[in-house]
Amino acid sequence: MSGIALPPEPKQARSRHKRTALLTAAQTLFAQQGFESTTIQDIAQAAEVAVGGFYQHFLSKQHLLLVLMDQLVTDLEQFPLVLTPEQPIEAQLEALLRAGLQLDWAYRGVYRAWREVMLRDSHLRALNDQIEAWTTMRLWAAFEALSSFPNARQDLDRRMLAWTFNLLFWEFLLRMDDDHLESIVITLKHLMLHGLFHL
Repeated sequence: MSGIALPPEPKQARSRHKRTALLTAAQTLFAQQGFESTTIQDIAQAAEVAVGGFYQHFLSKQHLLLVLMDQLVTDLEQFPLVLTPEQPIEAQLEALLRAGLQLDWAYRGVYRAWREVMLRDSHLRALNDQIEAWTTMRLWAAFEALSSFPNARQDLDRRMLAWTFNLLFWEFLLRMDDDHLESIVITLKHLMLHGLFHL
């Protein structure tokens, strides 16, 4: 994430293991009890790392959260938003949405903690605006690529559609649960199909 100094990954395997354990523990605890209610001691204890070991890797709990958000952005960047006209679009779109929401779901605690902190920190709000603008642009590019597919709607503001779906995806990270994941996939698939194509 631009403008943020993040610590490099340790070179020694033992240190990498401790750092990964701290990040995993924080991710789980943030999902269960939120950012404010999670202490550094809670994270260290869940990771089976001494509190002093926490500070060998992170300056603060917020610093750790920034590392987790950077991981989320990296995973989103590497997630392929590619469909092909040679295969049935409905099945491709459903598979893509399912994989994307499963990726998002893995970071639900991170994003919930991020929103908790970001709402009272103007610097993080500005960074969040950059992230959301970037994810909107990625969706827009994917929707533009679909404009050449058979039956694609041409009288469509794809940028606005991308902005709308982007808001939905981020909101799902706050509200989604395991019981509704499949229903959300199917609903989003139908919304996208009807929004992008003449059916």
